Amino acid sequence: MHLPNCKISFTGLQVSDKKQNSINLIVQALQNRSPSDSSLSLSITCGENHVSGFFSIVSRTIKFESHQVGIDEVSVVKLLNKDLLGQLALWVKQRKF
Repeated sequence: MHLPNCKISFTGLQVSDKKQNSINLIVQALQNRSPSDSSLSLSITCGENHVSGFFSIVSRTIKFESHQVGIDEVSVVKLLNKDLLGQLALWVKQRKF
């Protein structure tokens, strides 16, 4: 699945098609809730005993970022998703038109 304006990178691990699809669906849902001019970047890195993830959503006017650590790539992306959804919800509440 190709997601426009989104870069996903994995370092130090092989991701199965099933896990990749799960990750893509989560990223796509975040992309749909992000500012329309946003670029998304997800980086997953495998350490010795954990998986680390960094996700940023950048638009012309605002930036959202999250860093999480977990036991596998999908759990890390779910943690990132939860954090960023909270940030996006707060942004929506505070937005002025």
